[in-house]
Amino acid sequence: MIRAIEIGYGSLSFTEQVIDGYPVIKTFASVVAAVSNEDLSGGLSKRDTVRVDVGANLYEVGPDAYLLSDRSSSRVLNSTYIESDQYKALFRGALLMMKEPEIELLVLSLPVSNMQRADDLKKMAVGKHTILGFEVNVKSCWVLCQPLAGYLAYANQIGQSEFNELKTQNVLSLDFGFTTADWLTSLGLKINDRRSGAVDMGMSAVLQEVQQALKPAFPHLDAIPLQLIDDAFWRHPGQLKISGKSYPFPVCSKMDAEKIGSKVQFDVTTAIQKIATACLQHVRNNVGAGAEISRIVVMGGSHAVYLPEVRKTFPEHQIIVVDEPLTAVCRGMYFGGVQYHSLKKKAA
Repeated sequence: MIRAIEIGYGSLSFTEQVIDGYPVIKTFASVVAAVSNEDLSGGLSKRDTVRVDVGANLYEVGPDAYLLSDRSSSRVLNSTYIESDQYKALFRGALLMMKEPEIELLVLSLPVSNMQRADDLKKMAVGKHTILGFEVNVKSCWVLCQPLAGYLAYANQIGQSEFNELKTQNVLSLDFGFTTADWLTSLGLKINDRRSGAVDMGMSAVLQEVQQALKPAFPHLDAIPLQLIDDAFWRHPGQLKISGKSYPFPVCSKMDAEKIGSKVQFDVTTAIQKIATACLQHVRNNVGAGAEISRIVVMGGSHAVYLPEVRKTFPEHQIIVVDEPLTAVCRGMYFGGVQYHSLKKKAA
């Protein structure tokens, strides 16, 4: 039994099941909420969450966990993430939702800049986990860096024949996540460490820059919640919903989404481009112009925000967005785990 869990700063993805050798991925926001015993719905509805214990504390995780979050809730966005209750709650929640009492190999992942914590992550994962009465035995663990996992998803996507050709080419893999943008240069599966890295200019940096740019447009409000700005990119693309009204996004010219006159005016395209440009400049400074790079593989939930700048930075290259970019890393983790497990069995 091989399973994969990708616990990112922005989203959690895991192999809910495997059908005919292909992983079915479940994904939702990496929101962890302290357990509330109140049910204000009177039993009319039930949240899509599970409860997990971390030490003496109880948490809810799942697609509806954000309904329980409040203004005091915060994400851990640094290298101590894997030590946090938030990470452990998401990890235990994924184990519980997979409903597998024994996992032969569990594949986890880390950003490029945090791979030095791989052994710590393995120690946390391997062994028996009792989650409010449900016991899971993780027999072994393998940790992949996230852009390499996305590369493996692309390799599986193109088939063995084209992958045989790909193995002889230098490839730049770009993974745009919530906190970091990671890049990895490789020849086949041989990684060039000196031309791989990460920078803290993921989607969270874009949201914060846009938040500042929106302040003059809504002078009577506190800072616009980052979740509402994030929704304008993904949940309600092209619309910023504030105080019961919808406004065109990223540009609003004194007219709301219903084309009714409004005092609200903003243009946050410069704020978005500022982060994307700075991010790709870091990549360019490390990788160079990329004359020897044959193709660039793009993945990650926020890839669409950065894609125009990727094309501008590398105008001569073939740029490919991997299928289902939000869950590509988790799929690649599973496919890589299958190969890794097979090789370990042969070696044994």
